[in-house]
Amino acid sequence: MRKNLIFLLIMLSLLLNLHADLEQITTDQAEDWVPKWSYDGSTIAFSRYESPGVIDIFLVPATGGEPDLLETNLYGDFHISWSPDDTQIAFDANGIGGLNLWIIPVTGGNPEQITTFGCAHPSWSPDGSLIAVTSGIGGNSNIWVIPPAGGSPEQITTDPAEDWHPCWSPDGSYIAFTSNRSGNLDILMIPVSGGNAIPITTDDAQDDRACWSPDGSQIAFESDRNGNFDIYIITLENNFINQVTVNESMDIMSHWSPDGSKMVFSSNRQGNFDVWIIDIVATEVEQNINSLSQKYNLCQNYPNPFNPTTTISFSLTTENTSLCNTTDWQAEDTDLVIYNLKGQKVKTLVSEALPAGEHSIIWSGEDETGKQVGSGLYLYKLKTGRYEETKKMVLQK
Repeated sequence: MRKNLIFLLIMLSLLLNLHADLEQITTDQAEDWVPKWSYDGSTIAFSRYESPGVIDIFLVPATGGEPDLLETNLYGDFHISWSPDDTQIAFDANGIGGLNLWIIPVTGGNPEQITTFGCAHPSWSPDGSLIAVTSGIGGNSNIWVIPPAGGSPEQITTDPAEDWHPCWSPDGSYIAFTSNRSGNLDILMIPVSGGNAIPITTDDAQDDRACWSPDGSQIAFESDRNGNFDIYIITLENNFINQVTVNESMDIMSHWSPDGSKMVFSSNRQGNFDVWIIDIVATEVEQNINSLSQKYNLCQNYPNPFNPTTTISFSLTTENTSLCNTTDWQAEDTDLVIYNLKGQKVKTLVSEALPAGEHSIIWSGEDETGKQVGSGLYLYKLKTGRYEETKKMVLQK
């Protein structure tokens, strides 16, 4: 049955790619990485790795054409971010103090080194007032912000784990980032004004490089949860995950177009890493996947807040929606797992094949060892071969 479920997922995603408009933008023998769409939608900036130590920034029309070199005369330009007015590009490169933040006009000229404390992965805030970076100030990597003109950095994350690849929400209130605080790579987000980080993904796979949709309702990321690195989208309202690309190669480093209808990414599906664009507007497959979320249901736990026990109810579809016409949907491999806010697994409540219909599970607030956990916010995730949803609950002692 598991093979049938996986086959359905692959078929759905393959149809998505068949309906979608997939266009190759660059074809150079070098490696083209981290493409970023300009805010006006006309240009894509990317980094080209031509030989060890030789990485330069190029600009190419979003409609395709010959890329133009943005000469920086620096060593190892790699991660890039447009300013909101499209007049400048922030990037990391080696200079005084090692790898640091630089800014260069899009029209060319002399780049300016902004930091000397060592940082990478710049992400410009939507209002242009700050740039988020990854820095190892004080030891482990955390997320910091700094004004484009320079100055004292402000620390955003303080976890002893490693946090990387910041990305601002469109309204500037949150920063999404990658962290290994659960033991593998997950996507989290944190309020810029202060507060706890909130897990977005909690899969055992490696999830990396978050990118917000222009309307702030979804986050794209890359993951190897199906064996190869592909592009996925998670809807923040219900944590429903949609696989965008399916390929035996690596599809990574995605970035939305300003209107949210397309996504640019880097892929080695033709041998070298090149820049590609995929159309992600609504298709028959997306409608089919959305219909799955209506046939499954993960209820809010009751009571909530709770102490000492709570009930989690969910339903599994009774309909056979398989594209391969199998009838093996009377029981589905189902996992219901509790996580803490670091994305660490607390308790597995269900891990077995369950029949279609209504199910209820009681959690008594204990972890895998039977020890009672402390008060706080917890996540519970329902996952089958065709569906995944996460909700929050509060244990209040």
